Amino acid sequence: MDVDKYLGMAERVLRDVETYRVLKYDPTDEFLFKYKEILEDGRSGGLLSGDEYEFILNRHPKIATFYCLPKVHKNLDEPSGSPIVSGVNNLTQNGSLYIDKVLRPLVETLPSYIRDTKQALNRPSNLKFSPTAQLCNLDVESLYSSIPHDRGIEHVGFSPTPS
Repeated sequence: MDVDKYLGMAERVLRDVETYRVLKYDPTDEFLFKYKEILEDGRSGGLLSGDEYEFILNRHPKIATFYCLPKVHKNLDEPSGSPIVSGVNNLTQNGSLYIDKVLRPLVETLPSYIRDTKQALNRPSNLKFSPTAQLCNLDVESLYSSIPHDRGIEHVGFSPTPS
């Protein structure tokens, strides 16, 4: 894909005002302050050990990098872009790793959990369906950015304040 087409694709993604907005300043320091407060509350409330706190807190975060992967399987001439944010060394990277470690054992017990493509392909042969059932495949657009924060917190059973 040439540069002009790529930039046009990325601009079309970023023009989605329901998902993205232009910031007037870099809020990293403000977010770091708030993030640190949340982690300190977790540590003082006994939810995080000192080592967990130190692991999660990135005192010198980098701004995440935005880029797009072209969805050439949908339109080869003018593909839409699948937005990707690479959060390597960003403010919440280690927090995300920590949450993954905590939630993974719970998620893996869910009947809807599918580990990988191989399991997804093998699983239907083990399931019983009614004769009228139809299997389908869904393509979710803007999955994570469309999850309201309060609903996401509610569904993982997280209480922001220790009870």
